Amino acid sequence: MKTKIYLILFFLGVIALLVAPLFIKVKVVCIDQEGSCPTEISSKLSVINGKSLFSSKSQAAKILKNNFLVSKYYLQFKLPNILEAIIVVRKPQYAVYDTGTQKFYLIDEDGIVIDIAGSSS
Repeated sequence: MKTKIYLILFFLGVIALLVAPLFIKVKVVCIDQEGSCPTEISSKLSVINGKSLFSSKSQAAKILKNNFLVSKYYLQFKLPNILEAIIVVRKPQYAVYDTGTQKFYLIDEDGIVIDIAGSSS
């Protein structure tokens, strides 16, 4: 008799663990190597706040994968309801000056132009 009760409780616990992520509403927090995310990325991630864990995780991955400023990212769920996006932001390594437009093209180590600026340090 006790075995049946334990078995039923075990299966109810497993079902609860599988169904809970559908109902957990998460808050997305973004962190990069300097502490806080660029506003371009954090503003896109802020629209995910308040959605379920499954949908938030897939939408955050889609946003971060398609953003050219992000070279790597990791998504981590922290109790009670925080989805943490840890990202590595591309940083400019070179600045190339275009005399025609009088602009600096900021280029990262992979050769990708990540910004166009009027001046460079």
